[in-house]
Amino acid sequence: MRFLLIQSVFILVLTAGCSVDKTSKNLIDKPGNKYVLELDKHIQIRVDSTTNTQKYVQLINVNDTEYLVAYQPGEKVTEFHIFDFTEGLLVSKIAYLKDGPNGFGNINSFATFYSFSRILLSQVNSNIFFLTDSSGQVLRKIDLSVKVKENIYPMASFPAIIQGNNLYSFILQNYNPSFNSNTSPEIIYNLETGTITFSPIRYPNYPKSFSNSIEVWKSSRCLGPDGSFVYSFAFDNNLYELKEGSIIKHYIPNSHFDPHLEPGNIDLADMGDQMRFIAKKGLYTYLFYDSYRHLYYRVFLMPGEPTDPDGKIIMNTERSFKIELINEDFELVGETVFEGTKYNPYRIMISKQGLVLGKGSYLNPISDEYYDFQIFRIRNLNL
Repeated sequence: MRFLLIQSVFILVLTAGCSVDKTSKNLIDKPGNKYVLELDKHIQIRVDSTTNTQKYVQLINVNDTEYLVAYQPGEKVTEFHIFDFTEGLLVSKIAYLKDGPNGFGNINSFATFYSFSRILLSQVNSNIFFLTDSSGQVLRKIDLSVKVKENIYPMASFPAIIQGNNLYSFILQNYNPSFNSNTSPEIIYNLETGTITFSPIRYPNYPKSFSNSIEVWKSSRCLGPDGSFVYSFAFDNNLYELKEGSIIKHYIPNSHFDPHLEPGNIDLADMGDQMRFIAKKGLYTYLFYDSYRHLYYRVFLMPGEPTDPDGKIIMNTERSFKIELINEDFELVGETVFEGTKYNPYRIMISKQGLVLGKGSYLNPISDEYYDFQIFRIRNLNL
């Protein structure tokens, strides 16, 4: 198998120390909330010229060591640059050839790392998965391209996972008038029998006026503490827990979200229309479970003005957002609001050290020379 594995020790340093900012104006303490996210430390991880810091990153834990995994697509290879997150050092590069008899094609940015010997990759727009390792051995190729016409792909908000004999992944099914009531966002492929089913979870019954929103199909899924699947949807403040075959609906209050608000017709081809819709309605994006602190985090893009003072459309990556803190009993126990142009609402990771937020955004990058992160801890307002 033609495969490239580049692994060496690089002379990289953690360029910034830790600082505590107890008065950050980006933290909003809401009366009655028990907990908020409070800035604990700031880190920068320097990179060399081969790492593009604007590409997707994720945080994984292998043998109790945390690694920052940086997706780096290239013309002939797709690389994953592996940094020791605590030490701030680049420890290895894993590179998969795209072409040839043993090529992996164009690989999606999100990969599921169970370990460095068991990695779940997927091809872009092909419905093909690879269970592989960092030595290049393909443990299993899962080709659903013939069986499924709709687009199957993993996302940070909806990771593909293998649990038991099944592969679970997000599927973008064709939109139709019965999209809300009859459509599931998740496909289930049995690795033993080759049969395909869909999760009993269905999209909410959105108003018809939402049908042209480019966000209406989005959803997020994470695994709860007992292995149950928990789902969140773009325009629904409820969470849905799938546990032992039953769906349990959990109401999560949100004073910034009006479930009955219908902003009106949307032009599917007009980005201004799309962003004005989000500016009026708000948008739920990621849902995470933090096993270190036994909390769920849900990200909500805040409603507000559709344009800045200069008349420029405010894109989702620039919009202010809040992170809800939800306990294991699905009770809202706190929330914190962040400035969208300072923090990236799509670069949020969970670490043993705390909740990690990336500074800057794809539209407003901080630097190409280092990764810039801030780590937040949970503060109890009652203490």
